[in-house]
Amino acid sequence: MIQETIDLAQALAGRNPHVIRDALDRFSRADRLFWVGSEPVDSTAFNWRRAVRGMVPEDGLWQPFKAHRGQVDWETLGWSVLAQHLSRVLTWGALRVGLRGHRPQLGWRVGSLVEVMYLQLLEHVTQHPDFGIGQCDYCGAPILRVRRQQRWHTGCAPAGRQRESRATRKARLTTPPDP
Repeated sequence: MIQETIDLAQALAGRNPHVIRDALDRFSRADRLFWVGSEPVDSTAFNWRRAVRGMVPEDGLWQPFKAHRGQVDWETLGWSVLAQHLSRVLTWGALRVGLRGHRPQLGWRVGSLVEVMYLQLLEHVTQHPDFGIGQCDYCGAPILRVRRQQRWHTGCAPAGRQRESRATRKARLTTPPDP
């Protein structure tokens, strides 16, 4: 499930509605029906109505994958689905208040490595939403990019830079990227 989450975050960084719709289609088969009948009372509750373009269904139940593509704001729906998924996954991580040096301090109790990965993904999409997620040229693992042309992890960077000659780097920088 983490790969589908990374794919959705990457699609949202690209902001192409067709790519976002495809990523949402692969993301989850369970969330296909949304309640859009009334506005949520809580400001942090998910407002699926924001993703509806046009009229809201009379019964309040909305199926975006059965609606016309133009009647759905795929970017808003994608961000809402991603936020709801991260909320579900991180529900088990607990906030703790403890004492450090005779002063209260707030901290997380993380239960697994998967929670750490989702926390890193959450931090990435809030701080660098348009940088996207790349793939390391050296080890092939996903990179949460902090700059546009990042090609390696920090640990892989020296090895990756040694593999690429100056001539190859110069040719890569002078040729325009594929559209």
